[in-house]
Amino acid sequence: MRWLLLSAVLFAGPVRGAETSSPAMREKLRARIAGTVAPLPATGAAGEKSEAEEQVLVLEPIVVTESRGVRELAKALADAKERLAAERFTATKGGTIYRSERVEVGSWYSPATGWRFLKFKW
Repeated sequence: MRWLLLSAVLFAGPVRGAETSSPAMREKLRARIAGTVAPLPATGAAGEKSEAEEQVLVLEPIVVTESRGVRELAKALADAKERLAAERFTATKGGTIYRSERVEVGSWYSPATGWRFLKFKW
């Protein structure tokens, strides 16, 4: 409501052209606008502090550790490194020599199937 009244006052002058109102009308309008706007709260002196500002709240110290996601990621990376190290080719144990998206070259032994030298992924 206040903004509507203020905008009406501001836009009424340019729309009408020249101002024909008397100084008494301006004073009435100024008094009405001042009555609709709430007065600013009085502030205390800068040196004064309220009791709420003087009280200090002391909390227990908080210990920050790494997050669970970081720990799980580090564990997953360590497991992947161990798995790759275990798959590395040795002459006595076998393992992976070369790996691409579809083919693995190496030697693997299984009692059920025997020796395998190629693995294909489809």
